[in-house]
Amino acid sequence: LVGDLVIDEDAYEVTLKETVRLQDRVAAEIPDADPDGLRRSLRVDRAGRVRSATVKLDISHPYAGDLVIRLTPPGRQPIMLHNREFHDTSEFNVEFTTANRLSSLINASASGDWVLTVADMAENDVGSLREWSLEIEVDPSAAADEPAGFAAEGNEDLAEELRRLAVNLADVAERLGRIRH
Repeated sequence: LVGDLVIDEDAYEVTLKETVRLQDRVAAEIPDADPDGLRRSLRVDRAGRVRSATVKLDISHPYAGDLVIRLTPPGRQPIMLHNREFHDTSEFNVEFTTANRLSSLINASASGDWVLTVADMAENDVGSLREWSLEIEVDPSAAADEPAGFAAEGNEDLAEELRRLAVNLADVAERLGRIRH
């Protein structure tokens, strides 16, 4: 988890962002000619909305054109990443982002299980999912409708405390803006 607090003093804009990076080094065989395929999940434990997302896949398969690959975000319908498209090598190392196939994830909830399904739809060629990763830039300030306030006591998560601080700073900036005008 990486976090940044960015304050634009001229516009009095406060942005809090966190980057969640998860990786699954699975080295699991993809079942041959099985539409249910191999299912693997990564759990995101950070509340907030997706600002950007990247999924990286490392698959070995003699013919990637046999593969159907879907990503199912928490509480959402599966997103088709690869649907039996031609690929000219047995090394299938690809990256999907919110700039392309994952654009529907922007502003979706980040928290929960993200499930990757890799299905081999044809017989005879066997492959494996060596690794997959998920990187999400989360806007935690869009996560909850809680009252603003900063409390340094208890066992609350630091990211939550920073989110509350950012809300308070935004409130102060708004008040300063009213005073200046």
